[in-house]
Amino acid sequence: MDDKELTIDISREAGVCRVVMRVVGTEDGISGEMADTPPVWERTDPEMYGKKLFEWLLSAKDDNQETIDSFWHQMKGKYPKRHVVLNVWPPDDVPLRTAVWECLNDGGDLLSTSAETTFCRTIDHDRNVPSPLRSGTALKVLLIVPTPSDQTTEFPILPLLNADEEVNSLRTIFENSGYPVELKRMASPCSMEAIATELRDGWHIVHFIGHGTILDREPAILIEDQDGKAIWKEAGKFVLTIRDILGVAGNDEDRRVRLIFLASCDTANTDIDTPRSLAYEIMKAGMPAVIAMQDAVDLKDARNFAKRFYQSLLKEGRVDVAANAARSIARVTARDGASSPFIPVLYNRLHEGQLLEISQEVVPVSPEKESRQNLLIPFGIVGALFVLALVYLLLNSKPWKVNVTTDDGTIVFSATEPAIEEIEPQDTQDNDSESAAHVPTITATSNSEIAAPTVLPDTPTDTPTPTSTPTPTATATPQVGDILSVPLPEGEMEVARVFVPRGSFLMGTDDGATDEGPEHEVRLDAFWMDRTEVTNEQYAACVAAGECSEPKSFASYSRANYYLADGFAGFPVIHVTWYDARRYCTWAGGSLPTEAQWEYAARSPEGRVFPWGDEPASCAFVNYAGTCNGDTDHVESRPVGKSWVNALNLAGNVTEWVNDWFSSSAYGRSVRTNPQGTPTGLTKVLRGGAWDDRAVWVRSFSRYQKADPDDQNDQIGFRCAYPVMQP
Repeated sequence: MDDKELTIDISREAGVCRVVMRVVGTEDGISGEMADTPPVWERTDPEMYGKKLFEWLLSAKDDNQETIDSFWHQMKGKYPKRHVVLNVWPPDDVPLRTAVWECLNDGGDLLSTSAETTFCRTIDHDRNVPSPLRSGTALKVLLIVPTPSDQTTEFPILPLLNADEEVNSLRTIFENSGYPVELKRMASPCSMEAIATELRDGWHIVHFIGHGTILDREPAILIEDQDGKAIWKEAGKFVLTIRDILGVAGNDEDRRVRLIFLASCDTANTDIDTPRSLAYEIMKAGMPAVIAMQDAVDLKDARNFAKRFYQSLLKEGRVDVAANAARSIARVTARDGASSPFIPVLYNRLHEGQLLEISQEVVPVSPEKESRQNLLIPFGIVGALFVLALVYLLLNSKPWKVNVTTDDGTIVFSATEPAIEEIEPQDTQDNDSESAAHVPTITATSNSEIAAPTVLPDTPTDTPTPTSTPTPTATATPQVGDILSVPLPEGEMEVARVFVPRGSFLMGTDDGATDEGPEHEVRLDAFWMDRTEVTNEQYAACVAAGECSEPKSFASYSRANYYLADGFAGFPVIHVTWYDARRYCTWAGGSLPTEAQWEYAARSPEGRVFPWGDEPASCAFVNYAGTCNGDTDHVESRPVGKSWVNALNLAGNVTEWVNDWFSSSAYGRSVRTNPQGTPTGLTKVLRGGAWDDRAVWVRSFSRYQKADPDDQNDQIGFRCAYPVMQP
């Protein structure tokens, strides 16, 4: 790990608050005191509240009457990446326990969503915790979704939960992660007795989706009794079960629960009338990590948060990194019409937040490896192709490991995916054919409660009719990086395109995540590509022509008015689905680029790590990490970060839809000439990273991001590719 753990202990006695900061494993530390109490929680303006709370925290003065503000900023400079762990004592102190620490805001940098400063709460720093699960060990996840038979009559105000939707949402994430996972949905009735019995089977993560509330000053969750009827269960009863299960597991680390995920309202709530939250009580019972919700939470928000959390966890292995990544979607802001903001809380005592052993180090290509690549001669190439062909035939002669549904309803997602019949690339770039393709399914036994996955159609029913678009027809042969202005259909607005020449490059890497390899040579025909991400103004022209739907939101992360607002015409359009992006590209006379086209335009035949080269990411080159612009930027910003073909912002700003379905094993089965990607799937690939993503995710070969084709948010945009027409 290259970050440092910075602990913050806050205590209050006799009206005096004491703050102790120290960097674990070093001699760096400071303590200070202040007489006043934290500011009162402001639901309507969490951002301003967070800034006030942070100012209060740093106002503590040491023995020399110097504030600890200077120490904090010294540590920021000394340790660029920090893992902040906060502990409050005593836990029943009203001013301290009612503070919403996830809102801590360092001059616009929200600690709980930052890519550089992960944040969590804790209790009992030195309590015994299990080691990270060994690399390759299957992660066992138990999903509990109570669906009482009498909920509509007993509690009609509470929305009904769709257990199938919830399990399918998690299943999609795990299927595409490339990490071995066992997922089981607990059968009804989800009573306390049945939960206790189920937990004895040694699950690593318990994911609970249900309703929470405060009853008589005590948190409670809605579960089922033994007859499947609705019953509120107070925190004390639930905690006793947790304590018993932890005792049963004992020192058997492979059977110990590491994390309880409570996707339920008020499970982290500690208002004036609630002495202890459910999350705190579970941690006190000995749980290594708990995720819970501060206030009310919308089901869709909770599902999106869980999706991003597990994607990051299975990529990074750390609950703190995953929580920050997921909270960056939540944004600690309220949905439209919500009475309170959505604030997920992480309690953690896992060492360095590590739940899984997963290496994410990016190893640069060694001089020896580069020399070997440069020394390839024609005979060596022929031999290498022969060996690759032989390996490919051998692999395809074996049965692929499949996802298995066991008799108890457990689905086992293997680290490799089922073989999918490969469709040879056609002359067109678009692989959105309606012809049937073989789709792997999960066969459920008669005792399984989990339905087979639904594969989304590749072609929506409202596919637009391509319009007549002026196509670049040059009288001379275009050269690499040539820029051509082409008018959009039915208007005078022009769009800049760059020429990407025919050629080959090494796609993927052997030194990154498993789904980023194996490194393999790809050959591509020439094409044109939008020089920039599609802008608000350009997309609005398609909407005005009646061929595109409006973005799902007109706001950006920090701007209430963005899409049609003055001053943002040249900024990237966001809140568009994959289908929206494809409709625009079709209207403009092109298509979404394939994943191979996108990476070639970003990476070059020389194999650049970033579009501009191998120099490390910084705000001069790329809008990333949430600290450069804090939101989207103009599509022509940072020209120094241009790619070898003069394309701008291929890294950062907004992550971009490409045409391909995602498959973690796609590179091992891909054709080498004009690959079109896996013919079917559940999620589409996103490339380039966004304005709030870490440097590792804006690399030219990063495949971290993928999403349902219907997903959209304030980080997703796109650009189009176009065929080269002969004069």
